[in-house]
Amino acid sequence: MMGPVNGMLLAAGRGERMEPLSTFIPKPALEVLGHPLLAEALAQLRRAGCERVVVNLHRHPEMVAAAARDAGGEPVFSWEPELLGGAGGLSAARPLLGKGAVLVGNADVWCDLDLARLLEAGEERTAVLALLPHPDPSRWGSVQLDGDGRVQAFLPPGAHHEGECYLFTGFQLMGADVVAGLPCGCYRC
Repeated sequence: MMGPVNGMLLAAGRGERMEPLSTFIPKPALEVLGHPLLAEALAQLRRAGCERVVVNLHRHPEMVAAAARDAGGEPVFSWEPELLGGAGGLSAARPLLGKGAVLVGNADVWCDLDLARLLEAGEERTAVLALLPHPDPSRWGSVQLDGDGRVQAFLPPGAHHEGECYLFTGFQLMGADVVAGLPCGCYRC
């Protein structure tokens, strides 16, 4: 089992599937059951033991930051003037995260997962995805694993596959060596 980890909440997307609503309210700040959508993912990171959580910002950054502050805790923010994607956002946030492993969550995930098994599976040199048996591969993309549990393929919805496939939950653990080795294709490095 790894030691304490930092958290990273990926909240910098454009929210294009939510247009035209996301033109006015960013997807992570949309209200769900009386709370901003990002509140549950932030709570998941905290329940997993993340004391420091960095939230990346791009579209409507002031609204996303306000929603993150309202959700509790004291998140740290990483501004992305250019959208960098998940790995780029994590790479750009390295100075704010500090050393060690990073538990990464997507801001648009609303679920109740026990991330302890994910933390137990991690090592400094690995990236581990939190996966569930896939309920409907025809509707959503899938992850296919090899016999050793390593990612073999990421499949689009409805793709033909043999064997069992899995649904990515939106949470992943990036070992310290993986985070340190991310290429620096960003504006701040």
